[in-house]
Amino acid sequence: MDDIDRKIIRLLQEDARKSFNKISESLGIAVGTAYNRVKNMEDHGILKGYTVMLDSAKLGYGLTALILIEAEGRYLPEVEKELAKLDEVICIYDITGDYDIAVVARFKQNYTKQLHQIGTEDAPRDQNSHKRCTQRRQGRLQSQSINCVGSCIPKT
Repeated sequence: MDDIDRKIIRLLQEDARKSFNKISESLGIAVGTAYNRVKNMEDHGILKGYTVMLDSAKLGYGLTALILIEAEGRYLPEVEKELAKLDEVICIYDITGDYDIAVVARFKQNYTKQLHQIGTEDAPRDQNSHKRCTQRRQGRLQSQSINCVGSCIPKT
């Protein structure tokens, strides 16, 4: 991987649908070179796929929240399974430190009730378990993209 590959990656991160012609023009390389480098990165698993970025606010989601949950260890899989059933949940992470689970969720309206419901339904927990919510209005978020990486538990 060299500088040209990194520049191609940057261009594709800005626009995953960017054509090989546009990539070659931007970098001053031949179209065939752009194609071969992208194909090589795909073959080596560097580029795993292409995706779309949604504007959550335009879809009616007024709030995106990071919810940190503390749960008793033996109940973690059950709690995470229940959380994954909720439509509002985008991603669930296993984390270390003061909290055990980080949940990224987005809400359209009446989010106060839904926000407090997450992490409190139907799953046994330690009596001292609690959650802390960090809320940001959608329009103030710097980045709308949330990628599940590491030990993220994908929604099914």
